[in-house]
This record gives sequence, C-alpha cells and structure tokens, in this order.
Amino acid sequence: MKKYILTGLILFSFLAVLSSCGGGAVDAPVGTVISIDPSTYSGDGIIDQTFTVTVKDENGVPLNDVIVYISSSSTNILLYDSSGDPTGSTMNAGTDANGVYNLNTYIYGGDYTAQLEFRSGSAYESVSISVSTGG
Repeated sequence: MKKYILTGLILFSFLAVLSSCGGGAVDAPVGTVISIDPSTYSGDGIIDQTFTVTVKDENGVPLNDVIVYISSSSTNILLYDSSGDPTGSTMNAGTDANGVYNLNTYIYGGDYTAQLEFRSGSAYESVSISVSTGG
C-alpha cells in the first residue's frame, strides 16, 4: 500500500511541476490578424526605419507572447532584434503585453523593391519597400 501511495505522490509532484512551467511564445491562433505600421515604405536608402507589428485575435483583442516570423526579400534590409543586435534578413520576435513588437530596420543600398513578410500561425502580412538613390 505504501508503495502505491509513494508512486502516486511522485507522479502527482511531477505533473504539478510540469504544469507550472511557462510555455513561452507561441504561434498565433486561427483568425489572428497581423497589422504593420507603416504599411509601405518608399524613399532614399540608408535610413533607420521602425515598423510597429501588432497582433490581434479575430475579436480585435491584442495577443501577447505570440511569436512572429519576420523575413526580408532583400539583404539590403537589415533587421534588429529587441536587444539591438543585427539578425540579417530573417528573425523571430515575440509580442509584448499589448500584442506589439517594434521592428527596427536599417534600409540601405541602391535602387530596388523588396518585401518584409510577417507570419504567425496562419496569419500573414507584408510591407512593400521601394528604395531609390534619387539619381
């Protein structure tokens, strides 16, 4: 009898510890909407530009701790993580308590067009970028 009680207590303790572990950022659920501000960029190269990424559920409620996969179609657009470190042209970011992530970029180079793409679960949004040297 004591063996069963001890086994039960061990199993219960393991499950209690396991259930208390935080899961971290997750993909957005179905029906989620990603919005980006500004929704387009057109201008000269060599500029720091911040894009505000907002993730909301189908009812318009901001979703915190949602992971957003970000990629650029151009290596002339450098993405920075929340610590200010460059990540190249792809990265993952987590939303804050307001469902927001502020993406800092450095846009440089000659004349080109590119896309910034934002994905989480089945949600998708993109930003069109047009860069011109003006010459």
